[in-house]
Amino acid sequence: MRRGFTLVELLVTVAVLALLLGIAARSLSASALLERRVRPQALLADEASLLASALSRELFVAGYGMDSGTALDLKKGTAQGEEDALTLRYACEAGMEGLCFAEGVGRVKAVRYKAEGGILSAGICLSPAATGLPACGTDGLPVLGRALEGEVEAFRVAYRAPGGGWTRGNRTVTMASGTPGDKVAAVAVYIRLKGKAKTGARAFTPGASLAFPDGLSLSTFGLSNTALTDGYPRAERLVVTLTPNLGK
Repeated sequence: MRRGFTLVELLVTVAVLALLLGIAARSLSASALLERRVRPQALLADEASLLASALSRELFVAGYGMDSGTALDLKKGTAQGEEDALTLRYACEAGMEGLCFAEGVGRVKAVRYKAEGGILSAGICLSPAATGLPACGTDGLPVLGRALEGEVEAFRVAYRAPGGGWTRGNRTVTMASGTPGDKVAAVAVYIRLKGKAKTGARAFTPGASLAFPDGLSLSTFGLSNTALTDGYPRAERLVVTLTPNLGK
């Protein structure tokens, strides 16, 4: 009766196991590398998409139901490369609870975004004050808090006046008897987020994933399309929204 394995059989078995383990290790290593690269990118993309969605909805109703007051205030960064700021207001009524909360009906909601030092801050408030909801400060503006986990590499705003082209600059639309002054037909916001750590991400070319309407480009926002090759993950979004209450 045969007992055990021969030395040759053991060596062959060990060699096969080593080969299988090597294949498994390489597969796990590749999966871990892919996870390390893809997950931060996906998280940034989700953050950028949520921000873009919120901006699009708020901009579309800017100035709605307002007889007076500032409905839109765009501030261009005063220094080279400095990010922009955006403030808008609209009146809340029944049916707008998704934007204003149930307690916000009958009040004016203010929304503000400001990017500085890689941090995007945002805030909302309602006037007159509503119990349990954020009230506006003495300056009529919301208190700001950090809005995103990712670093904001670019937050730029441009507007288009009725019959005009796209401009990045200061613009204030004030309502008088329900009619806007210094009218704005549309607002565009460019957002680019950058991950906190290098993941070996591929080169990122700003603007390459976006569809710009006629007359609008990265250069409008004071930005370049030079490829970024530092290995950090990035995500970008372009929000282009008609502002029917501010351009009529």
